[in-house]
Amino acid sequence: LWASTGTKNAAYSDCKYVDELVAPFVVNTMPEKTLNALADHGNGAPSIEGTYEESHAVMDKLADLGINIKDVTDKLEADGVASFIKSWDTVIADVQSGIDRVNG
Repeated sequence: LWASTGTKNAAYSDCKYVDELVAPFVVNTMPEKTLNALADHGNGAPSIEGTYEESHAVMDKLADLGINIKDVTDKLEADGVASFIKSWDTVIADVQSGIDRVNG
């Protein structure tokens, strides 16, 4: 699962994080603006195949620098889940507020 892969930096391609993360069995929750850009001019072809050796070298270098990738991904996952929960709670509160206004 890739979540919210829209490009935040205007200097980057608006398809940067989509075109670079294409693989089988992947779900991408990109913003609508990114989806439209991908449909218009994105590549969409598998892009991570053939990069395994390079990827393993990067992971090894991170470990050599003392970076524990499991700790990093655990934190990113926890932060992401917390963010989705916060958004969900906001939606529920907004819906409840609308119901309360209607029921007055």
